[in-house]
Order: sequence, then C-alpha cells, then structure tokens
Amino acid sequence: MRIELKPTQGAKYYYRLAGAVDWTLIYDSNNYTDTTFRKNISVYSGTFKIDNLREIATGKTPTYRFYGLGSHSISLTVYDQSNQSDTDSSSVTTSGNETPVADAGGNRIGDEADAFENTWTIDFDASASTDDFGIYKYEWDWNNDGIYDSTGITTSHTFTGAGVYTVALRVTDHALQMDTDNITVTCAAGDPPAADAGTDETTEGYWPVIFNAGGPQMTSKYTNTRGTSAIMWILSMMMHRQAKALARPQNIYTGSRAIIS
Repeated sequence: MRIELKPTQGAKYYYRLAGAVDWTLIYDSNNYTDTTFRKNISVYSGTFKIDNLREIATGKTPTYRFYGLGSHSISLTVYDQSNQSDTDSSSVTTSGNETPVADAGGNRIGDEADAFENTWTIDFDASASTDDFGIYKYEWDWNNDGIYDSTGITTSHTFTGAGVYTVALRVTDHALQMDTDNITVTCAAGDPPAADAGTDETTEGYWPVIFNAGGPQMTSKYTNTRGTSAIMWILSMMMHRQAKALARPQNIYTGSRAIIS
C-alpha cells in the first residue's frame, strides 16, 4: 500500500502486488486537510498484517519529522529517465538536551475559611516549571497513585474531608523527556463549633416557648470560625422527639419538660 497526501486536501491510495513494479491507484480522496500522516490501523474483521510500513517523500530536499529519541533509518532511491534506480541508506539520530524541571508551586494549606460542606477547593499553578525548549504537557495526579487525572498549567481540585494529601505534577518536553514534583495539600478543619441553647425557660399552662440560637433580634451564642451552618433542636416530649432545624423554633408545652439541645 502507498498513500500520497495531496498538496492542500485529500490523498491518493495505491497498492502493488508483491514482485510487481507498477503501483495501481485504488482511491482518490478529497477529504480532510491534514498535512501529516497519522500512523494507525483500524481492522474491522479478519487479520491485517503490515511488515514494511514506510513513509515516502519526494523531491531533492524533503522535510520529515521523527518520533521519539534514538536512531532512525532512512533510505534514498533515485531514478533516471530510463527507470533505472539506485538506493543509498543512512540514519538520523534524535536526542534530547536538558530535561524539564517540574515545579508544582509549593505546598498548599486550606483552612476552615476555604471549606464548604466538608470540601476544600485548592488552586494549582505549574508556570514556574522550566525547560530549555519549552514544555509540551502538564499533568496532575491528585492522590499520587500514578494515574494522572488532569492537565493544564493552572487548574483546581476539590478535596473531600480534612486531611493531608499528596499531589504530583508531571511535565513533559517536546522530546518526551519528563520530570515530576510532589507537594502536600493540608485541608484543616479548624476549631469545632460551640453550641449554646441560651438560658433555661419556664412557662405556666398552655404557653409557647421560643428558643434562640442566633435569631435576628438576639445576639447569637452559636458560633464557629465561619458562622452558623446548621442548627438542630431536639425537643424531648415524653417518648416523642421533634427535630427543629431553625435558629428560633417555637414549641408549645402543657407541663414541665426537659429540653435537650
């Protein structure tokens, strides 16, 4: 098989039987505008074998790109007007220079002010990473398990639960040389909240009792470093309990009752 890309769009597809001299055109496509080949094969049924995959360029001074580091074999075949040919072989060695240096930006600390419903969202910046010819890819591993979950120079991630997490950054340069940098992320819960149900209340007969754990008309006694996020009252009346998720609930009692807050 032989595939020739057209100058601006499409390609021509040829085949040649083993031992034959001439190539036979089997398909002339005008699809796509790619100027380079993508090396892959899709086999939908049966067995497909390629034992001599080559890319052919024409002209006296062609340009070609090589993948990966190492030695790559090339050959030149020339033809005269009577179709006589001669072939000469050589090699091209590709090598990398300085490896990149990954810099994840230092350890991070998220305190209770950064928390929301037991999650901490932390920003990350790898722009301090360096390479002599530029970095091709930035990858982030949020739990240091060797599987890289996100890409990008800058990104953010949400951690669930307080604790200390190890985050890895891997950078790759255009020669596919890599470097990694690990940092720790500390998600701190801070001080726990302090509940205060207020003073004891006494009433006679069939009168309502109003409780206050931070209502708008009284000074709040329910505090933590971020303010009130949830208030729950449990009113014990004989064997029946009612949960009041309010700052200032109201309940009616017909006798002496113990209030558990």
